[in-house]
Amino acid sequence: ELAGGDELEVLPGSERARVRGLQVHGEAVERAPAGTRTAVNLGGIEIEELHRGRVLAAPGTLRATSMVDVEISLIASARPLADGARVRVHLASAEVLARVRLLGAEQLEGGSSALAQLRLESPAVAGRGDRLVLRSYSPADTVGGAVVVDPLPPRRRAADLEAVGRLRSAAGLAAAVGAMAEQADAGGIDASLLAARLTVPMTQLLPLLGEIPEAVTLGTDPPVLVSRVVLARLSEESLATLERHHREHPLEPGMAREELRSRVFGVAPVAAYEWALEDLAGAGKLRLAPDVIALAGHRVELSADQEAARATLVEAARASGLAGVEVRTVAEKSGKDAQLLERVARVLVREGALGRVGTGLLVDHEQLESLKDQVKERWPPGSRLDVAAFKQMTGLSRKYVIPLLEYLDRERITRRSGNDRLVLG
Repeated sequence: ELAGGDELEVLPGSERARVRGLQVHGEAVERAPAGTRTAVNLGGIEIEELHRGRVLAAPGTLRATSMVDVEISLIASARPLADGARVRVHLASAEVLARVRLLGAEQLEGGSSALAQLRLESPAVAGRGDRLVLRSYSPADTVGGAVVVDPLPPRRRAADLEAVGRLRSAAGLAAAVGAMAEQADAGGIDASLLAARLTVPMTQLLPLLGEIPEAVTLGTDPPVLVSRVVLARLSEESLATLERHHREHPLEPGMAREELRSRVFGVAPVAAYEWALEDLAGAGKLRLAPDVIALAGHRVELSADQEAARATLVEAARASGLAGVEVRTVAEKSGKDAQLLERVARVLVREGALGRVGTGLLVDHEQLESLKDQVKERWPPGSRLDVAAFKQMTGLSRKYVIPLLEYLDRERITRRSGNDRLVLG
């Protein structure tokens, strides 16, 4: 409702006629006695800026539109209205030309009603529930009326008949919110657009969002609503995608978080993805890690050949000490398949049994831990690590020492400073 000092904005309508007045969208004028006038002071607006059909509304409540979903009712004497017919649409004091897109019908007979989308030839303003007058293009005879179902819809096709019908039948604000959220699919719908489509102020809509059982409210600026039906579908697709990934990559601990999001959630808000993951994990269906996601029951299990490859790699790494081994060398000595050994090596590295040093060396984890302890014991924190002494301690040549020093840098045991390395605390 309008009150003294309320902020209003002027929205476009038809500019074909002379200025005869402005439509005030709200209920305030209805409280005035019949036959009286209501004056609105429009500060900062020149008379030349005002045209017939302009609408005053609270900011964010209405938006100019080029498409309107409606329920059309023809008068009994009207000729059949064909799909694609050009009509004159009267929205309050505005007149706009439009094309009629009937949903699920080739034409509408006189005395009948049907859902349709009006595609306006110039922007206009309408609110949900507004009543329109329809006239034929030529001659300009009144043929019927329409009620606005959705003032800011997507472009509709015949297949959208059920979706528009659900919006028309929505009993109350909450039901309409649920229907619009489901139709928005994975992308969701932000509260500011929702308020404009429902033609209610944000102040009225926001308190209701947490009470909509059909949708989940995510974020705050502005909040985005995503349908629970859509989230349930995406969750099931996530489980199926993970199951397929585990089947195709049995030696991997899971699927990368970003890969699953891009495959399944696409345009969905990141908050919707995180909400679905937490919901599935809370239900005991997923196991979440910082970088990967897996089904709760997934375990890396090695076959007999893979177990044999594991034993070969572990034995070779232990025997080589800090010099480490390369998969290619182990394959040549053992006669085992190099690709099989590499797949198993990745499992051993993830498990922590082996560590990768340099570009291709595999070193036994216990020996690497022992090296860290020796460095800490020999060089106090903040001191310069003597590379020559390090070579003497390990008994290795520069070929192996440099990768080991780089490994210590990654593990934050040391830090390179110019040509020196400092030992960290």
